[in-house]
Amino acid sequence: MTPGRILTIAILCLLPVTSYGLEGIVLDAEQGSPLPGVTILTTDGRAFLTGAEGTFRIVARDSFLVTFSRIGYTDQTLHVTPNASVTVRLVPAPIQMDRLDVTDQRDIEQERARLPAFSTVIQRKDFENRTTTLPDLLDRSTGIQVQSLGGLDAFSTISVRGSSSEQVEVYLDDILLNAAIGGGVNLSTLPLSNVDRIEINRGAGQEGNGLGGTVHIRTRESDSTRQVINGSWGALDTRLLSTMISGSSDHLDYLAILDYASSDNDFGFLDNNGTEYNATDDEYTKRQNNNATRRSVFGNVSADLTGRIRLSASQTFFWKHQGIPGISNNQATHSRFNAFRSLSQVSVERRSILNRITAEGTAYFTHLRETFIDSLGEVGIGRQDNRYRTRTFGIRSHSRLALSAHLLSLLTDIRRERYDPEARIQLVTPLFASRRWTLQFRPMTDFSFLDGRISWTSSLDYRHQRDRFSGRNPFAFSPQAPDSLTRRDLLGLRTGIRVDLMGPLMLKANLARSRRGPSFFELFGDRGSVVGNTNLAPETARTWDAGLRLQAGPTFLEVVYFDQRYD
Repeated sequence: MTPGRILTIAILCLLPVTSYGLEGIVLDAEQGSPLPGVTILTTDGRAFLTGAEGTFRIVARDSFLVTFSRIGYTDQTLHVTPNASVTVRLVPAPIQMDRLDVTDQRDIEQERARLPAFSTVIQRKDFENRTTTLPDLLDRSTGIQVQSLGGLDAFSTISVRGSSSEQVEVYLDDILLNAAIGGGVNLSTLPLSNVDRIEINRGAGQEGNGLGGTVHIRTRESDSTRQVINGSWGALDTRLLSTMISGSSDHLDYLAILDYASSDNDFGFLDNNGTEYNATDDEYTKRQNNNATRRSVFGNVSADLTGRIRLSASQTFFWKHQGIPGISNNQATHSRFNAFRSLSQVSVERRSILNRITAEGTAYFTHLRETFIDSLGEVGIGRQDNRYRTRTFGIRSHSRLALSAHLLSLLTDIRRERYDPEARIQLVTPLFASRRWTLQFRPMTDFSFLDGRISWTSSLDYRHQRDRFSGRNPFAFSPQAPDSLTRRDLLGLRTGIRVDLMGPLMLKANLARSRRGPSFFELFGDRGSVVGNTNLAPETARTWDAGLRLQAGPTFLEVVYFDQRYD
């Protein structure tokens, strides 16, 4: 090769080579941030990825098509020419997935144990496979006594730490069941098939304004798709049948429960024939007219309207028919007692307001109708066919504000209760028709210190009540005749503390002052010998308790001293 040719080749190698290409950056169309890892495909089959800053560079000499794609974004295709510089903005495209439920079982029992109040939680797993009733379950709990007339679905009331039934508040899904007429709550009208758990709060630290304590009954919600049928048959021809259907569809959860129970309750007993000291006429006989039948329907539907708003509705119907047997040596054969209860509520929950606040609003309506029929005068004084109807409508709100390890909450409730008696045989009803308006306001605080080793709770419960009775007053001529209208303010204060001493050992102490407004019967009396007293002062309780709790897994030991004084 001649020196001239070598020189020519060297000169050509040193000359710049002209290249053509495309360069640019890929951004998020909404946020404007660079998108790394975007796949770039050209029409000639080459593939590239954007860098950490969302930039790219493609070498090419001719015009071509290029497609940009990334998971979670809409693909975009451009026709580009060489030596171009472009900015590509990809539009987010959320990926539609099938419904995925992620659930976790809260340990409610452990949560309640960490509160200052002395409480017991009965969860569904504790009674689901047993044939029992709500009064029987509660009667086995510490500090609880249940008074029952005996037999399946017999009238049953609760006492906490020696209190009366009127001094214990019973709630069903945060709806107060205690009627203004008084007498406590009949536990036999609450079937266990609808119950998820029972929270029993004893003494000064309870939630609510019960002087002796409170019982919160929580109904079931749909937790899976299943169909269940349970049935049993036992002594005294006792028959139980329950069926449940639950499931989910898209953002909708539903649950339906049907329950039936019946028993003859014709147990045997020794009848002394009314002659206690004469054993010659004693005989064993069966209880008559003591049969009972109940049916209930429960439904619950909830839907996620958005990621933070949930709408739920529930409906309960309950029917009960039973005989009134009378006293042992003079049994009644025709007297009957019937009851019907309906409870409806609709709730809207708004979660994560400013990432700290949760708010819930509920509208509810309850209807209780009771009928006592003694057309032959076997039980009461004279022939009776009386009907009693109690209707309650209310609107409740509950808001919670989380501040680090502390929790502030506010509960408000306004409700109207109406009681209407009706006599179908007697000329006038034995009780007055009565009305009660209640406005409730309850702020609560829960402070936690030293990584949860100390917990301090306090609450204020204010209630304004306005009562009125209507109808002819047979005591109008008497200076003791009650006024037809009365008003009162009730204020309750509570505080409690829990301190972790060492390991599973903790100290609890609570102090409370609470008040109970008089019932309609105490205020207005009846149309017989009882004259009401509208000047009756509310019952006041001053209570405190303190004790130690040792927790070892599901087993615990409590030693408590309590003092309760009622005025």
